[in-house]
Amino acid sequence: MQVFQPTDSTPTPAPNLIAAIHIGAGSVSMLVSEKVDDDGNVQPVDFFEQPVPIARDIFRSGRVGRPVIERIVRILKEFREALAELAIPDGLPNRVVATNILAEASNLDVLLNRIQIAAGLTVVPLDDGEMTRLIYMQSRALMGTVKKFAAKNTLVLHVGPGNTRVLYFAKGTITQYSSYRLGAFRAYEAIQGSDASGRSLISMLREQTRSSVDSIYYDYRNHPVDQVVAIGHEMQMIASHIGDTTVKGVTTTQMRAFLERVAEMSSDQRVREFQLDYAHADSMVAAIKINTRLAESFGAKRVFIPSEDYETEILSHLPYSAQLTRKFRDEVLQSATGIARQYKIDPNHAQQVERLSTSLFDTLEHLHQLGSRERLLLSAAAILHETGNFITPRAHHKHSYYIIRHSEIFGLSAADTEIVALIARYHRHSPPKPTHQGYSELSREDRMIVSKLAAILRVADALDRAHAQRVQDVNIRLSDSRLHIGIEDIGDVAVEQLAMTSKADMFQNIYGLEVVLESSRSSQ
Repeated sequence: MQVFQPTDSTPTPAPNLIAAIHIGAGSVSMLVSEKVDDDGNVQPVDFFEQPVPIARDIFRSGRVGRPVIERIVRILKEFREALAELAIPDGLPNRVVATNILAEASNLDVLLNRIQIAAGLTVVPLDDGEMTRLIYMQSRALMGTVKKFAAKNTLVLHVGPGNTRVLYFAKGTITQYSSYRLGAFRAYEAIQGSDASGRSLISMLREQTRSSVDSIYYDYRNHPVDQVVAIGHEMQMIASHIGDTTVKGVTTTQMRAFLERVAEMSSDQRVREFQLDYAHADSMVAAIKINTRLAESFGAKRVFIPSEDYETEILSHLPYSAQLTRKFRDEVLQSATGIARQYKIDPNHAQQVERLSTSLFDTLEHLHQLGSRERLLLSAAAILHETGNFITPRAHHKHSYYIIRHSEIFGLSAADTEIVALIARYHRHSPPKPTHQGYSELSREDRMIVSKLAAILRVADALDRAHAQRVQDVNIRLSDSRLHIGIEDIGDVAVEQLAMTSKADMFQNIYGLEVVLESSRSSQ
C-alpha cells in the first residue's frame, strides 16, 4: 500500500498523463498513467492508496459516518496536490468514481456534496453496467494472455464488497451473465459481532451465504465448467500466498486448506502476514469462502486468480471503460438475443428490424446527434421489441416494457435497460406521454433519446410488417422535408406502406420528415 507524501520538488510531467480515482469499499485509491495509444493501453506512473472503512459503515449502520466522510475528503485533497505536482492542470483527475455499494447509504447525497464542496471533485458512483464492463475487460485481458482460457468453458466470479457478478464464457465467448446480492464485506459484516474463528467462522459464513450460492449454482448448473477465474480485491491481493494461481491454477483442495488456515488467524495476524488493512483482512475470509464453495459446487478442476493488483487494473481501465468496443457491443447484443430466444420471438424479424434500425440511425446521425451508446440501445430494443408477445399479442408493447426492464442485459446498467424497455414499449400505438410509467421519471435528455430512437424503431418495424423479410436492400436519402426509402426488388410495397401510415407519424413529429417509400422496380 502506498500513501501519498507531499514533496517540495515539482517533477517534469510526462506527456499524455491521465489520472483516475476510485473510492472503494475499503480504500480510496488513485492511479496516474501515461497514455500509450488510442486503444486504451496505458503505462502506470504512480499509484496511491489509503484505507477507509466505507463498507463497514454502510453494512453496519446504513450510512457513511462523518469521520469517514472527512477522511475521504482529506485523502482526495492530498491526491489533488499530488496531481498538481505532476503538472496535471488544476490537479484534476480524468475520472472520479465510487463503489456502487454507496447507493445503499442513506446519506449518499451528503457525501457527494461534501466531496464536491471541500475537494472540488464530482464523484460518479459506478453503475452495474460499467462495473460489468470493467470485470469483462479484466476477464478478456486474462484470456488474451493465457491462451488456453479461450479453448475452455470458464466461469468468471467477481465477489465484490456487496455483490457478486458471474460471467460464463463458452470457449471464449460470453453466453450468460448474472448479478447477485452476495459480497465479501456484506457477508462478513453480517456476522461480525460473533467473534467466531476457525471452523465456526467458516460454518457461519456458509450459512450466511448459502441462499445466494445455491442460486448461482441453480442458474448455471447446466453449464459445463472446466475452470473458475476468481477476480476481486481480496482474492488478487492474497493470490500468491495460495499457489501458482495464474499459470497452472490451484485446486479447490488448496483453496479449502488456505481458507481453514486464515480462518484460524486473528485480524491482527492477517494484517501482518498479508499486508492488508483491517477491513480487507476480515473480508478476505468471506471472499475465499464464497469462491471456494462455488468452485467446489461446479466441480471445477482449476481455479485461476490474476496476479495483477485488482485496484490498479480497475483504475487503468476507468478512463476507457465507457467506450464501446466492437467485441463488447457484440456481447451485449448476444445477451439481448438470448433473452429474445427465451421469450420465443421471431429471430428473423428481430434481426431484420435491428438491421434496418441501425441503417436509419446511421443515415440520420446529423439530425439526432446521438452516439455509439444510443446506437447500441436501439439495437437491443429492436431485438427485444416483441418479447411481450410471449404473454399475449394484445398490448404486447406494454408487456415488452415490463419484461425488458426486469431482465439483465449483459453490460447495460439499470438506467440503460430502462431506456431499452421504453424504446421497445413505444414501437407501436401511443407515443411517449409525460404520465407514462418509466418515461415520467426520465431526465429531459433521456426522454429525447427514447423519443428519437423509438421513432426510428417504428419505421424499421413497419418495413417488416409481414415478418417475411421482403425488404432486403434499401437506399435511404433525405430531401428538405422527406425521408425517401428506396426498396430494391419489390414491385408492390402496399403492405409496408399501410404499416408506415400508422407508424410514421411519430417519426415525422420528431424529425420533421415525411417517410416516403419508393419501389425501385415500379420506378423503372
